[in-house]
Amino acid sequence: RRVHGGGVSGMFARVRQRFSSANSTPAAPFTFTWKWFATNLVKTSGFVGVSMGVGDVVCQRLEAPESEWNAKRSRNMSVVGLVSSGPVGHVSIVLLESLFPGRAPRQVALKILGNSVWAFFVSVPILFTSVSLINGKTLQQAEEKIRADLLPTFLAGTLYWPFVHLLNFTFLPIEYRAIFSAGFGVLWHVFLSFKANSGVGTGSHSQSQ
Repeated sequence: RRVHGGGVSGMFARVRQRFSSANSTPAAPFTFTWKWFATNLVKTSGFVGVSMGVGDVVCQRLEAPESEWNAKRSRNMSVVGLVSSGPVGHVSIVLLESLFPGRAPRQVALKILGNSVWAFFVSVPILFTSVSLINGKTLQQAEEKIRADLLPTFLAGTLYWPFVHLLNFTFLPIEYRAIFSAGFGVLWHVFLSFKANSGVGTGSHSQSQ
């Protein structure tokens, strides 16, 4: 028996309806308060820290399945997520919603574009710098890392993140976007861990400390 609205066709119909409602019915306006910022900063940083740590564990298993797990490398990636990438990501979420409020298609497109600009000029360079420094490298070595790997890392991200953010900025209120991104970020952080740790002397073959 066929159930009206069920199956794949029903799912796509609901998605089209959701996009239409996002365009015609504005979301509740975002009101910035320092209490909200601080509370959600802690949540965002925690989720990103866990996501980056898990991503590195998976990355090491893929890099060298027979090698011993480098717990120090995973711990370092979690710390970078907690104190660096998490806060930077939280600022971007708040900034984009403040500049382009709402869930209309134009606003969503501007947020996706703005997030890409932020990633290229801010978040990825800060990530590479943080990973380099926590592994005992110099600022000059971090700069060399950015020059070598920023563009290919950014281009790889353009094949993944715009589609994630299309869902994120359209369907989710701002307080849940970091959780959503951190969940999908585990896959990205597998790749990002490989790029961030390559050439900095902390590969999964290194001795755990």
